[in-house]
Parts: sequence; structure tokens; C-alpha cells
Amino acid sequence: IGVIREEMIKAGYLVSTVATPFDKTGKPDTAALSASLRQSVDLAILVFDNPTIERCIAKSGVRFVLVGDRPSRAKTCVGSVIYRRDAAAREFAPLLRKQGIRTLMEVGCGGFADAKDPIESVGIGYLNWVIPSRKDKRRPEAAEIAAMEAFSARLSKGRSWMPDVLYFSDDFTASGAIKALMAAGVRIPEDVRVISWSNLG
Repeated sequence: IGVIREEMIKAGYLVSTVATPFDKTGKPDTAALSASLRQSVDLAILVFDNPTIERCIAKSGVRFVLVGDRPSRAKTCVGSVIYRRDAAAREFAPLLRKQGIRTLMEVGCGGFADAKDPIESVGIGYLNWVIPSRKDKRRPEAAEIAAMEAFSARLSKGRSWMPDVLYFSDDFTASGAIKALMAAGVRIPEDVRVISWSNLG
């Protein structure tokens, strides 16, 4: 979001950011967004697709760009920027193979399998672990806490399940998991290597 903001300002746009909080059930509160969209807005950029927030913007009539995992079908959407996590995996898969990596486990808070095809295409074993976010916590902390608890529970039963590489498709899931790994005395990268998507900061 910071990069998009900086680039838009450099291009001469006046940019304001509206954060959309989520309640305990995971539903977004669009009140502040709705109020902002009633101002003189030429373009909205929705970062991380969410159907409720997308409908709110589309209903306002303001043209928008969606940055997320899928294109938008809304009439007022003038473009979509799609995350291609599989493209990143295609770049690092051959490097892992050269380093003798045998197994990779992709871990995320959603049904991601972005690394599966690129990893298997170079002969590395692929595993997938989906850790659902906690429903009683606010996002994104919900993903971090859920990962910390899930990793702590699994590590308490031993380490035989651990792959050579843990690939996280969500930075908050990675943060929680790394805390649990460190608490259990697992060394990174000596015991397990870690790759994280979207890990700026």
C-alpha cells in the first residue's frame, strides 16, 4: 500500500488512505470508506480483494482498480492487478533444487497452492497446510495467533513432520509460525529454511 501511495504521489495524484477495520466476525466496517467515497474522488484502489468492500466502492459509482487474487467484474472497475505468487515460486524452485532441497511445505491462512506446480516440476516434494484464522480475533492478528498456536501444537509432538523448507503465502502467518519455531528451539535456516511472501517489514 505504501509503494502504491508513493508512486501515485510521484505521478501527481493527491492520495488519501482509508483503512477498513474488521469486526470480530471478520466483516468489514465500510462506514469511513463510504464517507470518503462521497468526496471528490477520481479513482479508488482496492488493495486485497474483499467482496463487501468491492461492492461498497462499486455502489458509490467511483471508478476503481482492484489489486488482489482475482479480476473484478464490477462495471466501475477500470483494471485489475493480479498477484502471481506462482511466478515467484517458479523463480526460486530451481534454486532450491540446486541446493538439494527435497521437500517444501506451503503454509497459509487460506486455500493457497501457488507453489505446487513450480515446486513439483523441479522434482521437489510438495506439502500444503492451511491454518484458518482465529474467528475471535481481529485481522491480521487472527492469522498470526492461529499460526503460532498451530505450530506450537504440532511441534510439541516432535519434528519428524518438518520439511526442508516452509513457504508462507501470508506474512502474518509467517510471523506467528516463526515465533513458535523459535520458542521450540528450531533454528532457521539450520533446521528449516523459511521463505515468506509479502514480508516487507
